[in-house]
Formats: sequence, C-alpha cells, structure tokens
Amino acid sequence: MLRFHSYLGNSRVQLFTSLGLKFFGMLLLFISVKVITSKASLSMYGTYSQSITLLMFFWSLSMIGYGQSFIRDSVNLNAYDKCRIYEAKSSIVRSLSVFISPVLFLLLKYSIGLSFISCIICTATYVLFSTQRLRFTFLRTTDKSSISEFPDLIVKPAIIALLATCISFKTNLSVLLFIFSAATLAVFISQHFIDTSLTESLFPQPRNPLSIISSLSPLDKSLWIFNSQCTFKDFLDISLMTVLLGPDYAGQYKILLLLQLAFLSVFNSMNLINSSKFAHFIDSSDDNRHDFDNLLLYELKNGLFAISLCSLLFFTFNHFFNVFTFFDLSPVSTRAFFVLLISPVFNILIGPVNQLFVHHRLANQLILGFTIRLVLVILPMYFAMMPQESRLDLLQCVSWLTVVELVYLISMAMVLHREKSYIPPLFLLFG
Repeated sequence: MLRFHSYLGNSRVQLFTSLGLKFFGMLLLFISVKVITSKASLSMYGTYSQSITLLMFFWSLSMIGYGQSFIRDSVNLNAYDKCRIYEAKSSIVRSLSVFISPVLFLLLKYSIGLSFISCIICTATYVLFSTQRLRFTFLRTTDKSSISEFPDLIVKPAIIALLATCISFKTNLSVLLFIFSAATLAVFISQHFIDTSLTESLFPQPRNPLSIISSLSPLDKSLWIFNSQCTFKDFLDISLMTVLLGPDYAGQYKILLLLQLAFLSVFNSMNLINSSKFAHFIDSSDDNRHDFDNLLLYELKNGLFAISLCSLLFFTFNHFFNVFTFFDLSPVSTRAFFVLLISPVFNILIGPVNQLFVHHRLANQLILGFTIRLVLVILPMYFAMMPQESRLDLLQCVSWLTVVELVYLISMAMVLHREKSYIPPLFLLFG
C-alpha cells in the first residue's frame, strides 16, 4: 500500500506536466498546419498526410520491436554498455530500412501517385532517419527522460512552421516533403545535443533480414507486429477518406485528428500508460490486486478531471475564435469532430487495455483483436464502387471508425476480464 500512496504523490504533477508540454507542442503543430493549408490546398495537405503516415508505417516496420526491447535490455546497464546496445540495434534498423526502401518507393509512386522527386525525398528521409524512434527510446532510459519528447513535440513543428512560412511551395508537394525531411533532421540534431553519446553509422554493415527477424523472441515479434498494425491503421484511415471522399476531405479529416489529439493526449499522458515504471502494479497477484484497482480508479478521476478542463478551455476558446473556420473546414467536419471526441473519453473509461495485454504477455490475442479491427475499418471501401450519390460522407465515415474503435475496446476489455479478471475503471467507479 505504501508504494501506491507514493505513486499518488507524483501522479497528478506528472500528468499535468506532460500535458503542458504536449499542448505547447500541439499549438506549434496547429500553427504549422495553418501555414501549410493557407499556402496550399486542403487536397494537397491530405496527400501530404497520407504520404507521411505511410512513411511512419515503414519506420515502424524497420524498428522490429526495438522500441520496447531496448528498455528491457538496457536495464541496470552503465552508460557505456547502453550505448553499445544502441549502436548494435541502430545498425540493424538502418540495414533493414535500406533493404525495404524500394517497397516504400513503389507504394508512394503507384499507390499514392507521388512524383518521382517526391518519392525520392520520402524514401531518403525514411532511410536516413529510420532510427529516430530508437533514439527517442534511448533518451527515455537516461537522466534526460524529462525532455526526451522535446525534439518531436517542439522542434519538429516549429521548424516546419518556420520553413513553410519562408519557402514558397503552393502546389509543389516535393517542397513540402523536403520541409518535413529538414524538420526531421532538426529532431536528429536536437536529440544529439540532448545526449552527445547518440552516435551511429550512416553506412551499416549489410545484414540478412530473415536472420534478424528469426533472432527475435516471440514476444518481441508480437510487439513488432502490433506496433506496425497501429501505424498501418493511421495510413489506412486516411487512405479510406481519400478513396471515398477525395484528398480534400482527407486533409480535413487529418486536421480533425490533430484537434482530437488535444483530448486524447490526456489518456496518453496518464501515468498508467507509462507502463514500464508501474509494471509492479499490473502483476495479477493477490498481493497487489487492491492497489492496482485503486490505481485504475485514481487514474480515471485524474483523466476525467483533465479532459473536462480541456473541453472547457477548448469550447470557451472556440466560442470567441472559431477553430473550424480558422482551418476552413466544412460544416460536416464540425459535426464529425464531436463524434471523434467520444474516443478519448471512452479510452479513459475502459482503461489502457492494449498496454495491459502487453504486460500480461497476451500479445497474440492483442494482434488478433487488432487484425479484426483493421478488417472492419476496410469494409466501407465497398461504397467506393457505388455511384457518387450513394457514397458515405465524412460524418458517416468518422462515425463508422468510432464505432469500430468502441467495439474493439469493449471486446478487448472482455477478454482481459476473462483471462486476468480485469475490471474497467468505469465499473470500479460505480462498483
């Protein structure tokens, strides 16, 4: 019980500190988006967003689960040994990125329809900065962990906003992708300034991808697959909007997701999500079951308070300064945004089911559940073959994706209850 009360002493401070950093970063992100959409069209921003989500999916593929395994492998190691592990893993990641980069190039060219120059820029960005997530994980294991998010949350959107303001691109997507690449380089440089031991070779020794994958533990393979599924869903969602509604509405949908992120950051900032630090609460033993339920309930109350505060601030601000008009969003986008707000609240009420599946070594069930979710997401593609007047609009597409997410969360919570007697915090509140 003592460790639970010790955790409570820092929980709310850590939550709102993390939220403060994220909100400042999102403010810069919104500024960068406004600069882009004011100089180019929403249609171009939609294509740009689709390209970046595909790039991030391939970054996840080349990471092969090292984001999680690095934390485990570097526990209790000194700085020198930790750097050696990082150098070994980064070399493997970069080698894999070189191997699969032609696949990314072909998908960008023939799936999204980018120009040759745009494909070259995206593919080069992918290979050169393929270790960015591993670098972030490395920083999280050092005494610089409190500012490990600073490069991604602050530096990247600030550089994008600055360069997009100074450089003319209008209908030239290649220039916009170059700006993204430059911002990613700035993240790399700032990460190096945070910890100068972050060094790696730009020309790693070629490795056999099959031997690399076969050397992974079953758990690491499962985590790799699940993380890749998550990033693939981001690409799938925006591709769905592009196919059904066109790139203009895909751009509007991406802006709505960024607005939703302001609310979803409450859930992502809750301390239970930082699972490595609180793993001892998640053991399904009789000794800590009561502590774990109390932790779930405490996090629920913190989360509901924070998201209520976010809602009050957002809608008060929106009353005097219409955010949707600022981004030139259509009326249907405004209605779709209120549907998107269901997701952050529901995640808080149900609890961090994905993280708990990982902690309880139930990764195979997690992958199966997420695979079914991806199949359900694809179903509206059927309407792409129908006449224009019979197709779904943005509100209907967003409603479908939200329903799929809610069904997924409820189903996974039921599996956790059957396997580990998990009780969602919503029921603990009224239990």
